[in-house]
Amino acid sequence: MLLSVEAHVFGDPTQRIQCASRLVADELVANQGVSPERILLLPNAVDASRYGTPTVLEAGRLLRAELDEAAEQIWLFPASGWRRKGLRTLLEAMARIRDPGLRLWIAGRDDPRPWLKISRRLGLSDRVRFLGLRDDLEAIFGAVDGMVLPTRYDAFANVTLEAAASGLPIITTSANGASEWLGSAICRLENADDPVALAGAIRSFTSPERRRSFGARAREKALDLDWARHVSALREEYHRIVDARSARSIR
Repeated sequence: MLLSVEAHVFGDPTQRIQCASRLVADELVANQGVSPERILLLPNAVDASRYGTPTVLEAGRLLRAELDEAAEQIWLFPASGWRRKGLRTLLEAMARIRDPGLRLWIAGRDDPRPWLKISRRLGLSDRVRFLGLRDDLEAIFGAVDGMVLPTRYDAFANVTLEAAASGLPIITTSANGASEWLGSAICRLENADDPVALAGAIRSFTSPERRRSFGARAREKALDLDWARHVSALREEYHRIVDARSARSIR
C-alpha cells in the first residue's frame, strides 16, 4: 500500500515532495521520473541543547566507568537494521585493528545472537559490547569517543546529527544522506563494504586532538541544522504551495 501511495504522489505533477537529502532526491529524479522542480530539499534537524551538556557528559563519564573503565577509545554504532547499516563490515574492520584498548559499543534493537557468533569468530568478544535498545542515547554519546555508521543505505540517519551535536567525530558513508550536510566536518567513506578502508578511518582518529577537532567542527555544523530553521523553511514552503494553488484557482 505504501508503494502504491508513493507511486500516486510521484506521478502527480501537482504534488511537492520533501526530501531530507540529495541522495533521495536524485533517486526520485532518476528512478521515478520526478521533476527536480517538484522537490523541496530540506534536511532533518536536531535539538543541540540536548547533547553535550555538563549533565549529559557526567552521565556519560559514569556510564563509561561502569561498562568499560579500562577502554582507551570507544566507538559507538547506534542503529537498528544492523545488516543494512554495515555492522559486518565494522566488525571485520575492528578485527584488523589489533588494539586491546579500542572498544566498540553497539546500541539498537536487533537480535545480537548471530552477531555475537561473528564477534567470537573474529576474536572480538572482549572488545565489543552489545547495549541493546537504550533510552539514554545522549549519555551514551557522552561516554564514547566517536560514532561509526558504515551504512549501505540510509536516507537520513538522525543519529548522525545527534552525534555531531554531541561533539563527536563521525565516520560514515556517502550512502548516508545526513553526511551531505556535514561535509568535511566528518569522515565519509565511498564504499560501505570495505573493512580495510574503514579500519584505516578508525586508525586515523587515534589522536585525541584530531577527535576533538573533528567533533568541534561537527557540532558547529549541527548547530546550523536546528528545528527553528527547519520549521521556518517548512512554513515558507507551505505558504508557496497555498499561494500557487490560489493563483491556479483564480485562473
